[in-house]
Amino acid sequence: MRQLAGLSAAVLVSDGACRHSLKQAAAAGTAAGFSSSSAAAVVDGDGAADNIKPGQAFLQSLIDYEKLGVPKAAGVSSSSSSSSSAKSFDLRVMRQLLAELGNPQQRLKVVHVAGTKGKGSVVVLLSAILRAAGLTVGTYTSPHLFDIRERVVAGGSAAAAAPVTEDDWEALAVQAQAAVQTMQQQQQQQQQDAEGDISTTSNSSSTSTRPSHFEVVTAMALQHFAQQRVDIAVVETGLGGATDATNVFGPQQLQAAVLTAIGLDHVEALGGSLRSIASAKAGIMKAGVPVVVGPQGGLGSSAAVAAAAADASDSRQLQQQGCGAGHDSGAVVWEVLRAAAGQPGMQCPVVAAEHAVQVTPVEGRGSSSSSITILDGPAPNLARQTVDIRAALDPLQEDRQQQQPQQQQQQVEGAAPGQQRGRLSLPGVRLQLVGGHQAGNVQTAVAAALLLRQRGWSGITAEALAAGLQQAWLPGRFQVAEMPGSPGCHVVLDAAHTADSAAALASTLRTAFPEQPVALVLAMAGDKQHREVCEALQCCRPSAVVFTTVAIAAGHHRAAPPGTLAAQWQAAGMLAAGRRLRCRQLIQASLGAALEKARHELRAHGGRAGVVAVTGSLHAVAAAMKQLGLGGAAG
Repeated sequence: MRQLAGLSAAVLVSDGACRHSLKQAAAAGTAAGFSSSSAAAVVDGDGAADNIKPGQAFLQSLIDYEKLGVPKAAGVSSSSSSSSSAKSFDLRVMRQLLAELGNPQQRLKVVHVAGTKGKGSVVVLLSAILRAAGLTVGTYTSPHLFDIRERVVAGGSAAAAAPVTEDDWEALAVQAQAAVQTMQQQQQQQQQDAEGDISTTSNSSSTSTRPSHFEVVTAMALQHFAQQRVDIAVVETGLGGATDATNVFGPQQLQAAVLTAIGLDHVEALGGSLRSIASAKAGIMKAGVPVVVGPQGGLGSSAAVAAAAADASDSRQLQQQGCGAGHDSGAVVWEVLRAAAGQPGMQCPVVAAEHAVQVTPVEGRGSSSSSITILDGPAPNLARQTVDIRAALDPLQEDRQQQQPQQQQQQVEGAAPGQQRGRLSLPGVRLQLVGGHQAGNVQTAVAAALLLRQRGWSGITAEALAAGLQQAWLPGRFQVAEMPGSPGCHVVLDAAHTADSAAALASTLRTAFPEQPVALVLAMAGDKQHREVCEALQCCRPSAVVFTTVAIAAGHHRAAPPGTLAAQWQAAGMLAAGRRLRCRQLIQASLGAALEKARHELRAHGGRAGVVAVTGSLHAVAAAMKQLGLGGAAG
């Protein structure tokens, strides 16, 4: 990741369509109790007073569900919620906020990405492809590792793409503050006008026009992209889809909707079942706009199974231990998604990414039989994976090529090498996102890119696809680095926090480090499926596991106690099929102590070589990166 401290400041140019000039916005910075003097009293997430600017004080004053936890059924539309007490999110306030900012979302072309797992990887892969195609791209992701500005990136090349600067971020925040102040004044006026009408007054007072932290940050991102005049924006949802703050694009703006693997996460917030979760994610579909659907069914997807089978030398042994692919939930997800796409008034063409794109791991030469390579050196990410890619140039009509096999051999006029009529071949692509599960993410990103090509984005060539795929990297997703101060020892940083992602991590660990002992460091949020994650992680056969705690979104109240994780690990071991796992289980009060204990366990196990894998949440990964002094962009 680009170091934010090195970013140069830039002057924010106010867009003429915005209702609030920067002068007005700056004046509003001292309004409503957010003066510079009052801002100095704001306390940060670590409990230390910090002198911050008015716009940032405003952001910190907003309700932040990442810190507090998401209310039950919040991500389900109110019409489909079965709970009368459910506090559903809606887009009313978000649309009002955007209107006050001049509706920046209406000036964008957008690819909207939702899903349970892989959406961050798909967003990064697709953004890199589009930048390699010569486009200026806005990328919006969440959450962040170190600085919230990491979520908002814009630029026209891999080198030029950068998070929004501090000056621009402050200006955007002050603009948003002025808009919120106007919204609240309008609400107060409406309540005053309704005085005397009991029913109207009651209804008006029951709703608030004060947006949440995520809503304001999302609006700021869209405003920034509009002001930067990006050619296209790739936007990741925060929670679900239907009621998510990012779901504000109409068919005119939306170039494609993308749905990655859908599974069980944020279960209570999204209705309590796989069907309700899939339905919430499907809410990003818009009438007539094509939808790309990534491989479904967790590790049961064909791409993940094929990649794992090609790489895992001990896959048969893992299956005997109960560590094979989980239940196939893909049929349920597909049923929901196809019904949503085909309902009256929608009629969205659907692309099945794993039918349109094939990704095959390329085994290494010599002693290595894996497609994954661990490089030597101090780079922040040493993992690479080589794959061959074949795809239908028209992903909506992939069957047409099978019906006309002779056309597959005819070279396209002016096409690059490896590109034939109807088909695309990209041999030997070296990815920085590794693991069998990443095959599905590559399929999804490539299918989306080729769909955009069919929709008029002609600069997306074979060269752009290959270059973008090789440049894309996402910190904290099987990130491999040398353990500082421990020659021969590696640290793996992976934000796995669901059963599927933990199973993917376990499989990739055994593939990349088949002979080395593994010590796990596990820290999780309290609202995750602890036993299921522990059961999946046991499949990497660790020699030791150290349970600890980290702040979740700058607070410890959402963190799972280490003792809870230890108990769930033991429960998972007792319930698991096959041979009982034997490993040392330890508890440490801090991440720093946990890292040192894991390192000690590896030395005691048989020398210096080994792997410390930090997982359980992106917050654990970020804390470990700070502790170990890791950062920067992959080379």
